[in-house]
Amino acid sequence: MVEMLISGRGKQEVESIYRCSRELAAKFTEEKWEYYCFCTADSLNGFVDQKPLLDMICVDLTMSDALTAVQKLRKFNGHAYITIVASPDISPAVYMRPGIMAGSLMLKPLTEKQVRQVMTEAFQVFVKRFADNSIKEQFVIETREGRTLINYSQIYYFEAREKKIFLITETREIAFYDTINHLLEALPDGFLRSHRSFVVNSGKIDSIRLGKNMILLENGEEIPISRSFRQVFKEFGT
Repeated sequence: MVEMLISGRGKQEVESIYRCSRELAAKFTEEKWEYYCFCTADSLNGFVDQKPLLDMICVDLTMSDALTAVQKLRKFNGHAYITIVASPDISPAVYMRPGIMAGSLMLKPLTEKQVRQVMTEAFQVFVKRFADNSIKEQFVIETREGRTLINYSQIYYFEAREKKIFLITETREIAFYDTINHLLEALPDGFLRSHRSFVVNSGKIDSIRLGKNMILLENGEEIPISRSFRQVFKEFGT
């Protein structure tokens, strides 16, 4: 599944971008898409506070606190394609910065022609990137709903249960079919097996408590260490 956020000060502008995006998604992809549309700053900021994982983002910087919102979104969506909507009164220095890394820009007042031209270019770039399985910083999940890409840096751990593998981030739990052994072959070196049912991201470890056979992660979750894997974490902690 591919997820996209669209925000704007007016319902008409948001609907224009949404309609165009739906058409382009159907034209260029076979994936299932989920859209989150917001017309008020409060609703946008409330959603951003949930730290959503997104693939495409379109934010109107003329909304209150929108600059802060898009910077937060970029922080935990490093590979998302961002389109900025701005007014000519806003200096490019505001949004042309490393903390945002926007790929496209639309200037108000928006027209249907501008929306279609800019969003078509955005989708073409995004689809090319999305189709590239060689992206080293992302884990790819293939399901019946389509393909989902998750940055390795966002993954806390994987857990095997209910005959599935569950990928855990700070805000999401994604289930897919695989085995722990096959998963380990695909993961980079920073992921360590702690138990027959758990593989943890070493970059998310807060502390290792061998006396309790437990790993404490940065989000407060505790992951068990079985006897078979104690030595791995004894060496990791030194």
